Amino acid sequence: MRDPKGNLRLAFVTAYDASDPAGWSGVALHMARALEAAGIELEYVGSLRERRPALAAAKRRMYRLAGRRYMHDRDPATLRAYAEQVAHRLAGRPVDAVLSPGTLPVAYLECALPLVVWTDATFGSLVGFYPEYSRLCRETLRGGEDAERAALHRCALAIYTSEWAAAGAVEQYGADPARVRVVPFGANLADAPDEAGVAAAVRARSTGECRLLFLGRDWERKGGPTALAVTDALTRRGVPARLAIVGCAPRLGARAATYCEVVGPIDAGSAAGRARLAGELRAAHFLILPTRADCTPHAVAEANAFGVPCLATAVGGLPTIVREGVNGTLFAAGAAPAEWSEVVARTTGDRKGYESLALSSYAEYRTRLNWHAAAEAVRSLVEGAIR
Repeated sequence: MRDPKGNLRLAFVTAYDASDPAGWSGVALHMARALEAAGIELEYVGSLRERRPALAAAKRRMYRLAGRRYMHDRDPATLRAYAEQVAHRLAGRPVDAVLSPGTLPVAYLECALPLVVWTDATFGSLVGFYPEYSRLCRETLRGGEDAERAALHRCALAIYTSEWAAAGAVEQYGADPARVRVVPFGANLADAPDEAGVAAAVRARSTGECRLLFLGRDWERKGGPTALAVTDALTRRGVPARLAIVGCAPRLGARAATYCEVVGPIDAGSAAGRARLAGELRAAHFLILPTRADCTPHAVAEANAFGVPCLATAVGGLPTIVREGVNGTLFAAGAAPAEWSEVVARTTGDRKGYESLALSSYAEYRTRLNWHAAAEAVRSLVEGAIR
């Protein structure tokens, strides 16, 4: 039911508290704020109670002894309990549709309202791709598959952040292609620089040393060792290079310590943390992301917001957000560090060409990889789906 002003009203459903910056790394918070800024009225339904946590803990221990992983949030009993809570809290609320940034809290939701999900992957796409989705027990595999299929069967619209994820919905679960769309998430930044600030930062970047930025919490999965090897390859070929490591604090060998700076985790929720991260982004020539597994990492959009091109592995959803020669370069999984270093050396060796790439990276953020553009696109899609 539309409000008197004609605004779209959505129930925004999450298992966690959507206002918590720690909830899904702040995605739900940024998404909700962007949707509201796009003129959508949100009714928040979150902080759902888990069912029988003691039993879940016992199952985790049992399966761990067998060398398998059990995921409580894929248990049908848990998901049906979520659905019951959501249905109860939706009763009598004047909303036009339900939107969730994930399938879990709405997989078994019984209500007459249209259902929309906006997320970055299907369960099947993650299995065997992310380390934490490997060696899953049969109970979790069955529960995860059934829940994903149930949610997608109910969806009026399934929006994904990449073509890779969207293809998973269609190919793995038989989702109707007419109801599947692609809209990348935006950059999770409280304040992004303006065009003049970005242009000044790009011009100010060192011509005597190439600064690479590794930004991530998971050193191994995000390809930290490869980032080290690329930096080492640059120095061996006579290109002065430095790797700034933000988000984690790996132990480095003596040689690596000579060309690396370990910044470690940064509290992006504090003013000091945001200032430090902005400083690292302004100074970087490239974001380097030789990841082994990723959906659509926010670091790319955040780097582009500062005019920083991205060097990344062509895995998961990265080919959707990194466009070759526009906001970065993609490499095949397993590409040798020498191949990466050759691209870096060639690109930074052409200062005019590098600055053009940096500014086109910022243009990608301004036109495509920001929450305002994403929310406007989703609003239009949802309105079209529920007419």
